[in-house]
Amino acid sequence: FMGTPVYSSPEQVAGAGREVDHRSDIYSLGAVLYELLCGQTIIDVSGFLDLPMEAVRKRILEKEPVRASSRFVSLPDAAKAEVSGQRGMTEARLIAQIRGDLDLIVAKCLEKDRTRRYESASALIQDLRNFLESKPVAAMAPSPVYRIRKFITRKRPAYAVWLEVSLAVVVLLAIFAFLRPRSSSSSFKNRSATSEIIDRSVAVLPLANMSSEPENGFFAAGVSEDILTSLSRIKQLFVISRTSTLDYADTNKSLAQIGAELGVRYLVQGSVQRSGGQVRIRAQLVDAQTSSPLWADTFTRALTAENVFAIQSEIAEAIVGALQVVLTPNEHDQLNKFPTENLQALEAFFKANIAWEKASGVGFEEAITHLEEAIALDPDFARAYAFLANAHLVQIYYSGLSVQEQSNKAEPLIEKAIQLDDRNGEAYVALGALKEYQGKFDEAEKAFLKGIDLSPNYARAYSAYGHLLHWNLSRMEEAVSVFRKAVELDPNNAGIESELAEALTAVYAFEEAQAILEKLVEKHPDFASGYHKLG
Repeated sequence: FMGTPVYSSPEQVAGAGREVDHRSDIYSLGAVLYELLCGQTIIDVSGFLDLPMEAVRKRILEKEPVRASSRFVSLPDAAKAEVSGQRGMTEARLIAQIRGDLDLIVAKCLEKDRTRRYESASALIQDLRNFLESKPVAAMAPSPVYRIRKFITRKRPAYAVWLEVSLAVVVLLAIFAFLRPRSSSSSFKNRSATSEIIDRSVAVLPLANMSSEPENGFFAAGVSEDILTSLSRIKQLFVISRTSTLDYADTNKSLAQIGAELGVRYLVQGSVQRSGGQVRIRAQLVDAQTSSPLWADTFTRALTAENVFAIQSEIAEAIVGALQVVLTPNEHDQLNKFPTENLQALEAFFKANIAWEKASGVGFEEAITHLEEAIALDPDFARAYAFLANAHLVQIYYSGLSVQEQSNKAEPLIEKAIQLDDRNGEAYVALGALKEYQGKFDEAEKAFLKGIDLSPNYARAYSAYGHLLHWNLSRMEEAVSVFRKAVELDPNNAGIESELAEALTAVYAFEEAQAILEKLVEKHPDFASGYHKLG
């Protein structure tokens, strides 16, 4: 064949017997647009010229290009800085702009099957214009759920002029390139699948702070979170995420209504009182359907980190016994493991939990400060290292910090966390996120699956894995299954619900996606950041 292989369509590369028409030029334009967006060609050309022609042909015909946003993320820091500098925005902002519609537009251009590409250059140009105006694009079927998202996007303040100009330049360059002459030639079980899991479904409601000092609320919240974390490691239980139980701290709703809204059979209630050198923790397990207690107890001990963990362990084991769950030896060991013996380190960790729940750049910075304090007080606090690594990584999105800089901060923390405790599921989820940012998607998948195996009720693990499957591995059906599991574990998390809706549109389940998104907008009328992230 003639022409530059990296810009040539599969039908051009295939040679004799394959019809070539104007849609080959659409493919070539997509290759140019891809390069303009992420600074890399659709196929890694290192050593390309040394390959025999048959190997080149095979690579073009069989290898699917990584999405442009993912390719950009995997670039060295200097290259990312150069490309984002040319666009006049931060790396995180550029990733957010490419990910979504631009990724889909380019992917439609680069379809191996030419019948799935744009029919004409005019259609492509119109889609690019639609993108700039925050209108639905043809690269994704214009379902009602998608139109709702675009409507919300248009209602937000318009993009800064410099951003539109920057993206317009990209469009014009791509159109110019088109006009130049070119030669022709996993799935996871959902909760509804088994009644056993439904019977053993639990939500730990926020424990009331009974201390005389209101500022001790962080301590009660931390105890709640740790009881939940202990239970969430048990595979025979189904445990709702704390994110979805926070709204029930001061509710007048009946236990039956709370259980129905969270989709669980049992609720854990209680209180924490911290006074002087003592701590008193009261807890009970209640059948939400009948309001009948299955177990209840009160624990009063000297205020030490060891006693706090011992009480939490006893509570978790009592709940497990009441639900007739038989623990594996490893689960039993995990329940009786004390992460730290330093009370001040534990308090700093609890404060980091509160800061994390703000879900903002400022909140994550506060969490980082508390976690660094916890590690300084106890250098062997494995959970603090994993938590700190996750906090650094989420700052890439929330605060627009450098991918490379944040990855460099997170990597040694993850290594230390796993070295101290190789059964820490949160550490492996952080490792998966790190590998995804580095463009090492196979390694990311292994890490996410390891994290899920160790913490089978950790909603964030499923959400992160679903993101990898959807955006970087293009395994859409699996992504939907994983996001469903995440939503079941964290039903009031708007971000996860919006990701499920997005994944459903990718498999053309438009009616279900619409229903989810309409309910989401109703429950969270001010939730705009999720829509912005998804395009």
